[in-house]
Amino acid sequence: MSPKIRVAFAGASGVTGSSVMNALLATPEIFEVTALVRPLSLGKVRVKEEYSTAQIIGDGTNPWALVDNRDIGKYVARIIVDPKTLNKHVFCYSEIWAQNDVYESWGAVTGESIARNPITKEEILHIISEGEAEMAHGDLESAAVLKLGMAQYKYLLGIRGDNTPEHAKYLGYLDAKELYPDIVASSFENYMNDLFTGTIKAPYT
Repeated sequence: MSPKIRVAFAGASGVTGSSVMNALLATPEIFEVTALVRPLSLGKVRVKEEYSTAQIIGDGTNPWALVDNRDIGKYVARIIVDPKTLNKHVFCYSEIWAQNDVYESWGAVTGESIARNPITKEEILHIISEGEAEMAHGDLESAAVLKLGMAQYKYLLGIRGDNTPEHAKYLGYLDAKELYPDIVASSFENYMNDLFTGTIKAPYT
């Protein structure tokens, strides 16, 4: 019998960490799990506005890969014992959505429309240009670094469209859906319904 794989969790884990820990604990014959700090209760997750997705980027039609944080553990538990993934990157996702479709679907579930705050390609490039100039002059304040980083993040997501399985494969990533077709990932509609009905106490990113 092969020795168990030892996994240690350090620090509060939140939704993603809890997902991973629960998946590993579900297979005690494979993993020996040690939690150095108790996982954060889902009920303590606070609503927060994420810079990258609080705005409609460009025309809102670029596709993005989405995954429910509660599913991440399913993939991690399989990936870390799979010899095919040794020294490889794996792209895990459930569905592909565009920002406009997310807003429309949320409206259909809740019956309410959500205000859309658009930001254009030109506006993002201007923020990036300003941020790079500040960096060049030695401004390494956290606010300046964050502003530049989030503008670059918005650009690669909403303008260049990097967050897709096709782009991941181009970069050499393995596709989790091809590796593990038996894993049933949660749909975005299920996530929204869980949020709307109170199964999820607060939105998480």
